[in-house]
Amino acid sequence: MEQKKILVVDDEIEILRFIEKAFQKNNYFVKVTNEPLEAENILKKNNFDIVLLDLKMPGMDGMELLEIIKKNYSKVEVIIMTANATLETALECLRKGAIEYLIKPFEIAELFATIEKAIRVIELKAQLVSMKELEKLKDEFMSTVSHELRTPLTAISGAIEILYEREKVEDEKRGGFRRQIDKDMHKLLSIIGRQTKKMKELVNNLLDFTKMEAGFIELKKENIPIKKLVQEVIDEIKPLAETKKIEITQKICSENINCDYEYIKRVITNLLSNSIKYTQENGKVSIVFDKVGDEIRCVVEDTGVGIAKENLDKIFEKFYRVDQSLTRESGGFGLGLSICHKIIELHNGKIWVESEGLAKGSKFIFTLPI
Repeated sequence: MEQKKILVVDDEIEILRFIEKAFQKNNYFVKVTNEPLEAENILKKNNFDIVLLDLKMPGMDGMELLEIIKKNYSKVEVIIMTANATLETALECLRKGAIEYLIKPFEIAELFATIEKAIRVIELKAQLVSMKELEKLKDEFMSTVSHELRTPLTAISGAIEILYEREKVEDEKRGGFRRQIDKDMHKLLSIIGRQTKKMKELVNNLLDFTKMEAGFIELKKENIPIKKLVQEVIDEIKPLAETKKIEITQKICSENINCDYEYIKRVITNLLSNSIKYTQENGKVSIVFDKVGDEIRCVVEDTGVGIAKENLDKIFEKFYRVDQSLTRESGGFGLGLSICHKIIELHNGKIWVESEGLAKGSKFIFTLPI
C-alpha cells in the first residue's frame, strides 16, 4: 500500500510531538505545525491525504481552516480534534466536510482506528472515481463505434439506393444516358468498395484487440529480411503519401529478424500511415532500421503536428485520441497504436514515442530482439 501523508495542525506542542512519534513508528509520512496560517502553505507544497486539525487555535479558528481545506483541497480528508466537544460543534464540522471527530484526550488506538477509517474512505472514493472514468470511457467508445460503423454503412446504403434508382430508368431513356450511367456506377461502386474495406478494417481492429487483451493471439514467427518487409509496406502506402506530396525516405539495414511477418508489417504500416496522416502537405516521413547490440531498432519520424508532452504517456492507451478533430477526420476507434503496443510486447520488444511538442514532429521507436 502507498504510504499515506498526514498533516497535523495543533497549537499544543506536546500533542504534536506525541502524534508525530506515533505515526512515524507506524510508517506514515507525517508533518506537524502549531501555526494554522502555515498549514495552507504546507498543503500547497505537498499532496497530503489526511489533515488532523485542532478546532480551537490562536490566529485562525479550526472551523475556518476546515472550510479553506475542503474548498481548495477537496480530496484531502479532515479529522477534527477538540477538548471542547458539543453535539452542535460536531455536526457543524461534519456539515463542512470533516470525516471524523476526535475528542481529547484520546487513546492511541482510537487515533489509529480513526486514521484507518479515513484511509478506507479515501480508497473507496478512488475506486468510485475509477469506475466513473471507466463508465465514461465505455460511453465514449460506444459513441465512437456507432459513429465509425454508421459512416461507411450510410455511404454504402446510399450508393446502393442510387444504383437501384438507376435501374428503374425506362429502357428507351437508358440508351442516351448509357455512358453517364456507366461513369456514375463506376464511382458508386468505388465508394462501396472503399467504405466496405474501411468497415472491415475497423471490425478487424476491434476483434484483434479483443483477442490480444484475452491472450488468444499466437505468433507465427519466421526469419524475415527487413528490407523486403519495409519495401512492401512503402509500396502499399505510397499512394497515400503522394496525395499529400509527402516524401518518404528509408535507411534499412541488411539484417533478418525473427518475427510474425503479418503482425510486424501491421505495426510498420500503422506507424507510417499515422505519420502521413498527421503531417502537412509537402512534409517528410522517414523510416530507419538498424542493429543496436542484440536488438533491431526501428525509428519512424515525421515533420507533422507533433504531440504535447503531457500526452506522450497516454498515446498507446486504448481508445485514446490526442486530437479528436484529426482522428475523426481520418476515422478509427483509437486502437491502432494500442494494437502496435500489444504486438511489440508479444515479440518481447519495446515501443515508445518522442516529441518536442506541438508542431515539432514525432518520432515513434520500437525495438525487437534479434
